[in-house]
Amino acid sequence: MDLTGQKFNRLSVIKPTWVKKQKMWECICDCGNTKQYGTTDLVRNRVKSCGCYNREVVKERMTGLNNPFWKGGVTINKRGYKEIKFGENRGKLEHRVIYENHYKIKLNPHQNIHHINGDKTDNRIENLELWDTSQPQGQRVEDKILFYKGLFNDYKDHPLYKHLF
Repeated sequence: MDLTGQKFNRLSVIKPTWVKKQKMWECICDCGNTKQYGTTDLVRNRVKSCGCYNREVVKERMTGLNNPFWKGGVTINKRGYKEIKFGENRGKLEHRVIYENHYKIKLNPHQNIHHINGDKTDNRIENLELWDTSQPQGQRVEDKILFYKGLFNDYKDHPLYKHLF
């Protein structure tokens, strides 16, 4: 029986080969890899690909919600804060992302989000408040005035503080 040119699932038979006195068929997979298979394995549909199909199935089964160890894409970091592990916010602290999304602002590095009740994992918006950690560089009046002008500019458009200006 000549299988040359036939297709079995993702495998296309190229030519017959001999391995240790046994007839095998050299096949090219749709992914480009070549492997050798016996006649029985091909004809009885025991093989689907060079192994790429199984890798795809396993990857699909073990990704995101399909992974039995999926924790919603958020883990607790060493400092006790929830850290996002997927998507566009990957690597960011969840409480900062929640605050930014709720108030539609972009936080500056000197702005911290404080958990009012002290629970670093309680990221309800009513438990989050904005703290500013920047300080005037000097004690001269001119330095303080320049510092507070910058502070004014940082917060004048924030929805919670607009009424103060």
